[in-house]
Amino acid sequence: MMARFFLWLGWSRFHRVPPPAKRACRVYNVVWLDPFSQAEWPISVTVAFYPNGRPCEVFAQLEKSSSTLDAALIASARMMSHLLQRGVKVRDLAHIVGEYGSPVDVLPKALLFAEGRL
Repeated sequence: MMARFFLWLGWSRFHRVPPPAKRACRVYNVVWLDPFSQAEWPISVTVAFYPNGRPCEVFAQLEKSSSTLDAALIASARMMSHLLQRGVKVRDLAHIVGEYGSPVDVLPKALLFAEGRL
């Protein structure tokens, strides 16, 4: 399904580079402040790396499980992992996601921090 989507976009050069079976990982524990209710949501973000040091996967999970927020965060992390494995740069992901006040905003920031750019 994703391959058809990338071919439809004309991105045939974006072939998936699967991550190695054993890879270095870093875990970042961040707190997202809900702008509406002012509630604090602890989020655990794990970034996995290729042997050359480039991020290849992102995993995220709310420590206080809320079905809607947790599902959005996990789905966004999965989408970012797919894009990273197809060669999209972290800076481009951060630009695409932007800052909209959602818990998904912490994912590109954790990637930029993992690369040493933040």
